[in-house]
Amino acid sequence: STVGQSGCAPTCLSMAIIGLTDYKYATPPKVAAFSANSGYYIPGQGTTGDLFLLGSSYYGLSCKEVGVNENEIISELYLGHYVILSVKQGIFTDTASGHYILVYGYNENGWLIQNSWGKDWANSGTAILPYGYPIDSAWAIDTNYNNVITYQTIWQKLYSLYIKIINKLKGAW
Repeated sequence: STVGQSGCAPTCLSMAIIGLTDYKYATPPKVAAFSANSGYYIPGQGTTGDLFLLGSSYYGLSCKEVGVNENEIISELYLGHYVILSVKQGIFTDTASGHYILVYGYNENGWLIQNSWGKDWANSGTAILPYGYPIDSAWAIDTNYNNVITYQTIWQKLYSLYIKIINKLKGAW
């Protein structure tokens, strides 16, 4: 069993992080470890939606729960957000716990999805989920650039601090 097969929630969040921020180090195993260490994974049950609502901010993303109707999901996608769906037992799983998938678009046939099962599944890991498929919950995820800290922003802040110190020292002499 891989993280993508049994860790669909962390994998979906990883895909959203990388897709929205280009932060390539948020791999599925690293997000799964973060999820487990932060208490979002419940042994025997799976990962809670709190990973998206609360854990996404750790990676500089904002998240909100949205309705499962087509219009609300389309509105979020139109704004450039990704939507993570918790789908019921059926195509993706035979367990009652369901499955998480990432929605990145839509067309006349349904939701354009990226599944956590890798590039060998469907069309290089993507498929169309027909409208009307039973959905339990939905979360819209977007960037919150004010909270994204990268090595580049850290160096920029350090350099800015360095310049301020130099200028103060020049003024003191």
